[in-house]
Amino acid sequence: MTATFQVPSFRSEDTAAVTEAVILLCPTKILLETPEEDWLAALGTAPYIFTDAQSRDLVLRHFPRIGHRIRFYPSFNDNATVELDVYELARELHTDQVIALAEIDLLRAARIRDHLNRGETCYEARTIFYRDKFLMKQRLAEYGIPVRPMAPFASALELKSFIDRVGYPVIVKPRDGRGSLGITTLRSDADLRTYVSKAESSTFYAMMVEQYVDAPMIHVNGLYRDALPAFITPVMANVGCLEFIEGKSLAVAMLDLDSDLYRNVIALARKIIEQAMPSIPEMLFYLELFVDTDGTLVVCEIACRLGGNGACQEAIEAFGFNPRLEYIKAVRGLDGIHGHDGLHRPKRHVGYIAIPPTPGRLVSMPDPSGVNGLLHYIETGIPGQTYSAMKMSNGEIVCAVIGGRDNAEVAERMRAFDEWFRREVVFARGDAQ
Repeated sequence: MTATFQVPSFRSEDTAAVTEAVILLCPTKILLETPEEDWLAALGTAPYIFTDAQSRDLVLRHFPRIGHRIRFYPSFNDNATVELDVYELARELHTDQVIALAEIDLLRAARIRDHLNRGETCYEARTIFYRDKFLMKQRLAEYGIPVRPMAPFASALELKSFIDRVGYPVIVKPRDGRGSLGITTLRSDADLRTYVSKAESSTFYAMMVEQYVDAPMIHVNGLYRDALPAFITPVMANVGCLEFIEGKSLAVAMLDLDSDLYRNVIALARKIIEQAMPSIPEMLFYLELFVDTDGTLVVCEIACRLGGNGACQEAIEAFGFNPRLEYIKAVRGLDGIHGHDGLHRPKRHVGYIAIPPTPGRLVSMPDPSGVNGLLHYIETGIPGQTYSAMKMSNGEIVCAVIGGRDNAEVAERMRAFDEWFRREVVFARGDAQ
C-alpha cells in the first residue's frame, strides 16, 4: 500500500531550485532531531523528503514550510514502491541527488542513482560492501585487517560445521542486518537446535555466522569529503549492542586525544576506508572495533552512515557542526567543513548515554535540570505508553550528551546519570505487551 501523492506543481518560489532538486530518504526519528531551518540550509529551500507514515502528524508540525513536499509511506523501510516513486520523481526533476542517511535506505538510494545515470556509475557496487557484512569482512581480511573467524551459511549443517571448527559461542546474523536486528548468540548444542527449529525454511538466506568476541568495543564515527577525512571521533563503549538490547544502558565516552589507543584507532579507520574499502568520496561512516586482550583492534563492522542513538548530537556538542548536514552539503557541492589529513579536533570532551525502556507502562520521566555536565537531553519516551523490551538498538527512551575534562570524568558522570535516571523514572510494571 502506498500513500496517495501527486507531484505538486511548482510554485513561483520553487522554480529557481528545480535544477538542483534534492530528494532525501530519511526515518522520522532523524528528521525530528534537527530544526526545519537547519535542514533547509543544507537541502535547499525545495527538497523532497520520503519517510514513514507512522509519525506523520509530528513530522508535519516539525516542517511547516515544506510539509507539502514530504511523502509518507506505511512500512517505509520495507516498502518497495518507495524505490519506484523516488526514481520517477528524480527523473521528472532532472536530478540524481538522492540522499540516504539510514542503513535501510543506502542501497536503494544507490540503485536509484545508478539507474538515473544509465549504469554509468557504480554507487550500488561500492555501497554493497558497507551493507553485506560477509563481503565487507572478506575484503578487510584480504588487506590484512583483523576480523573474527566467520562464514556464510545456507543450511543447518553448514552452521554446525562452522561451530565444530571454532567452538561456542558464536553469533548468527543477517548479512545485511541493521540495528542489531536478527542477531542471536548460540552458546551450546541446545541453542543451535532451538535456533534452527524456529527457521521458516531448511534453507537460510543471506545469513552468516562468526566467532563470539567478549571484549571492549570502540565506536568510531566520521565524515569524508573529497576522499579525505573531515573528522573522525572514536568513543569507548561500556557495553555491546546486544547487551544494550537486553536492557543495559549504552554509554560511550570520547577517547583521550593524546592516547596511543586514539592514534591507533584513527590510523586503522583511515586504512579501512582509504585503502581496503571501495572509494566513496563523500561519505559518513560508523565503525565498530573490538579491543582484544593483547590490544589488537578487531573489526566488528563498518557502515557508510552515521551511528545511531546520540552520535549526531555528540558530534554537534564536541565539534560544533552537524555531521549529517555537513554530509548533505558535501554531496551537493556546497561550502562546509572540508577533508584534510590533519582532521578537525573536538572543542571539548563529551560522551552520550542511551537508556532503554523497562517493560511496562511509562508513568513519568524525571527532570534533568541540575545533572552534572549535561549538555543535551533528548526524551523519546512518552508517558502513558506501554513498552516492551527493545528489539533493535535504536529504541531508547532517553539520550543525554554529557561533557567533562577527559574520558574518565565523562564516563563517571554518565554512570552517575544512569543511576539517577533509573532511580527517578517511574514505570508501572506488568503492563508490557
